[in-house]
Amino acid sequence: MTTRERRRVVIRGLVQGVGFREKVRRIALQHDVAGFVRNVGHDAVEIDVEGDPQVLDAFVEEVRARPPRHARVDEFTCTTLAPQGARGFVVAPSVGEE
Repeated sequence: MTTRERRRVVIRGLVQGVGFREKVRRIALQHDVAGFVRNVGHDAVEIDVEGDPQVLDAFVEEVRARPPRHARVDEFTCTTLAPQGARGFVVAPSVGEE
């Protein structure tokens, strides 16, 4: 039986308009994880991703270590959640400013 976990990563800073979502999508496809990435407000990117725990560790570490060139990461949080059975990985519509 394969263990599956879900992680929610929120990255704040200069993360919009610098190719962050597309970079995360490419990394997700390389690691074969499921979920989505989207802009939240005006200064955050949210990633909701599922997969094997070790693969998720590698995915999160690569996202942390290799942000887009013009990005500035001020805050990086990662929370483990119950899996929801996500399939595929997409760039989801942005959530408006609050």
